Amino acid sequence: MNNTDIWKILEIPETTDMMAITAAYRTKLVTVNPEDDAQGFILLREAYEGAMAYAEENQGDNGEKEEAPIEGNNLENFSPEIVNKIREYFELYDDIFKRADPKCFKKYLDDPICNELDTSDDMREALLGNMMDRFMLPDHAWK
Repeated sequence: MNNTDIWKILEIPETTDMMAITAAYRTKLVTVNPEDDAQGFILLREAYEGAMAYAEENQGDNGEKEEAPIEGNNLENFSPEIVNKIREYFELYDDIFKRADPKCFKKYLDDPICNELDTSDDMREALLGNMMDRFMLPDHAWK
């Protein structure tokens, strides 16, 4: 996919702003159903990955890359408790044995921060946003 197609698919101007790229991807993702339009979904994902690669390659004038708070994901709008819970998700995901164990996901999602009325919406938003980068989960985890 060439550089021009990437920005046309995402419907944004060429940028190195990873947050803008992710926001555009999420906006377009809602309109593409992989079951109805598999090719459109594949093109959108390729455009997103291409845009993120472009942003990483061209970050900063001096060649240094700026880092977001947690491994490329911006969580500054969330409480410290939610940020810590997302870190736990990263640890769970990165350990292949824990990732394969349904009990680990059940324990993670049974935590009160995931279910209480005052935190569940923020937790859901933070978790789903960060699952975009770590989406290779077994079926039991998605269920």
